Amino acid sequence: MFFTKDINLFGKRLNVFRKCFSKPQWTHLKIYLHGLLLGEKGGKNIEDISSNVLDGKHQSSLNRFLTKRKWSIRRLNAIRLKVLCGMIQKKTHSSR
Repeated sequence: MFFTKDINLFGKRLNVFRKCFSKPQWTHLKIYLHGLLLGEKGGKNIEDISSNVLDGKHQSSLNRFLTKRKWSIRRLNAIRLKVLCGMIQKKTHSSR
């Protein structure tokens, strides 16, 4: 298991999605992504993910974040698609 207090592994790359979440939700998202990427092989359940972060929230908080969300998947996906389109356009323009 990889324990850390630092859940900002993605630096500023995630900031484009920040406006989709409240402050606690933003923390939950970062904990979730952190756990998915750095959790042990097979350790991808919510309890294992939340236990990878020192001083992390209880697993029930992370579970509620994912199952009883108060954030918009449509809004998040719209931003994701906009970012991807921008990346494709940059790549297309730079290869000319």
